[in-house]
Amino acid sequence: LIMMFLLLLSMVSTSESNSCYRRRSDWNKDQTSIPVMVNGWLQSVIFGDGDGGVQSRMFHPAEGVFTSDHEVDKDDRRLITVGKFAEHIPSGVTWQYRSYSKMAGFLYGQVDEKGEFTGADVTFIYPDFLTGLRGSFENGVMEKARAVDVVGERCKGGMKELMLEASDEDEDVVWERLDANDSYIGQHPTVMDPHERKSVYAAESSIGGAGEGIFAKGIFSPGDLVSYYSGHKTFQANIIHKHNMTLDQRVEAASYLYSIGHHAPAWWAVPRDLLLNIGQEYRDAKDYRTTLA
Repeated sequence: LIMMFLLLLSMVSTSESNSCYRRRSDWNKDQTSIPVMVNGWLQSVIFGDGDGGVQSRMFHPAEGVFTSDHEVDKDDRRLITVGKFAEHIPSGVTWQYRSYSKMAGFLYGQVDEKGEFTGADVTFIYPDFLTGLRGSFENGVMEKARAVDVVGERCKGGMKELMLEASDEDEDVVWERLDANDSYIGQHPTVMDPHERKSVYAAESSIGGAGEGIFAKGIFSPGDLVSYYSGHKTFQANIIHKHNMTLDQRVEAASYLYSIGHHAPAWWAVPRDLLLNIGQEYRDAKDYRTTLA
């Protein structure tokens, strides 16, 4: 009997165990508890290597395979994937972290026959668990999407499901994957990112002579995403011209530079000297407010 109990316990632990296990709940539409419930469920799902129940696996994009290896390495992109697996492939409603940290957000939706987030109804969920971008994705990469709000969550079959509604703000805005460069800062420079619209705003700084400042719309805890920093992708040689700029001009030109190449994980494969810059023509919120950090 003891051996049978241990075997049964092992079968349960490798197939499914989480806060939604054997539960089906009504839709919870309380905006204050939705993030807590969804994040708690994600943290409760165990890694497994069997078929059937909801479990976590590690997806290796370079090889295109899912494994039960749960070691996370920020320099070697491995994505925690939560779903129902059969023959090492997820099916149906699935979640996937976009990086080693929840700070990068999640993909949510029905995966295709390869277990990939490809289709016209995939959603990127911001780390606040209340905001998303829903639309067309190709193997986890957004092509076109519109802003949505998370208005409900529930447990169903061990999975945490979301109720999504189109955002009332900028409902006609379509976000597309178009990389910024030296001359292109983005397709909607005066439209706020859907998450930023809820989290921050720009106003006159309380520090004399500082111009505009960024202010929080709510209370944030350590580790929460507050605001993004974006801009032109460029290099120092395109910004600083030592031979025909004064010191003050060089300081002003460099005042909004961020060395993304030095801080990016290796799997981003970006040049070490790549910079983000907000050009002088975009340093006022009336001209650029997609991201405010």
